[in-house]
Amino acid sequence: MSDLSYEQWTERLGRFFFDSAHDGEEILFAVDDAALAEASGFEETEAVASLALAVRSVIGSAWAVERVSSRVRRWKHDRGGDHPAIPFLALTVLAAFRMGEHARFAAHNYYVPLRRLIDHDDRDEGPPGSFTDHIEWLWRDLSAWANVELNGRRGSIEVRDPGHHRYVGLAVQHALFKMADLRHLDAFFRRIGLDPGDEVPAAQLRRALAVWTADRPEPWAQRLHRLSTDPDLAAHCEIVLEREA
Repeated sequence: MSDLSYEQWTERLGRFFFDSAHDGEEILFAVDDAALAEASGFEETEAVASLALAVRSVIGSAWAVERVSSRVRRWKHDRGGDHPAIPFLALTVLAAFRMGEHARFAAHNYYVPLRRLIDHDDRDEGPPGSFTDHIEWLWRDLSAWANVELNGRRGSIEVRDPGHHRYVGLAVQHALFKMADLRHLDAFFRRIGLDPGDEVPAAQLRRALAVWTADRPEPWAQRLHRLSTDPDLAAHCEIVLEREA
């Protein structure tokens, strides 16, 4: 396998997600296997392994996340290249996609896949290392870089209130939809008769989506059904539906 360094992943993910084509748009930082493969040019399994190895080269198996924060602070002084938290935060979103498409959202369902991306033999369930000490600051600093320093010229990224899932919800809100799922929403909007300019309450859209996907066997439909029916994900789901509508 041809591995990419942490710096190379920063460049490739920065170019893939934060692009001038997204000027003025909100970015869906949906880092799944397919997105990593497209960004890197590797096969999906190879891309995931390469990103995990690159992040591990920085934080180690003990999850010393302060090393990522230190990189960000040095970068703030030098101001060269893309935000250095991008690969680490990408890994946290990837873990959210791996919680289990049919499992109810819960913190332990998130930390297990997160830990195992770095160490396949890790059997612990709680937040690893210094994760909770740094994750909120890293997300907010990434948002400030995209939204304020770049003024949204390469897209903006919102860090919304994660609710009572304080540390986990920051990643989960970007993993509600796979990028390929969004195209199915066009058919959904047509099915419910939504016309351009119509204003429909987001909660009504979410309930309609739950009905539309209820009996569909396709994986994308089952994902959307879970998102539209899980009370813990309702607010995040409504935000995305409102934006896409």
